[in-house]
Amino acid sequence: MSKIRRMLDKCASGYSIEKKKHRQWVRYNGKTYHLSKGAHGEDDPEIQKGEIKQMVRHLEIDEKCAERHLEMLR
Repeated sequence: MSKIRRMLDKCASGYSIEKKKHRQWVRYNGKTYHLSKGAHGEDDPEIQKGEIKQMVRHLEIDEKCAERHLEMLR
């Protein structure tokens, strides 16, 4: 999740993350995407590649920028 936050800092200026009990709500571009918090509500969970790709598409984040900052998307 820390790598995702760094990517959002660079590629999605103005985003916000709201932590809930089982999910983290990522808001950007007038849309919301729910990321899981991982097993047992970890502070820095490992998020699956497919879920990250879906979030990038849903929130309309520049895919080229996301790929530059998250090597797992390349």
